[in-house]
Amino acid sequence: EQRIDVSHAMILVAMGGNLLRRNAHP
Repeated sequence: EQRIDVSHAMILVAMGGNLLRRNAHP
């Protein structure tokens, strides 16, 4: 059973948000 650290999850969310923003506003 794998468990994701909260800090790691937050980093992934932040990176995903940045990518979405970058793609939405080139």
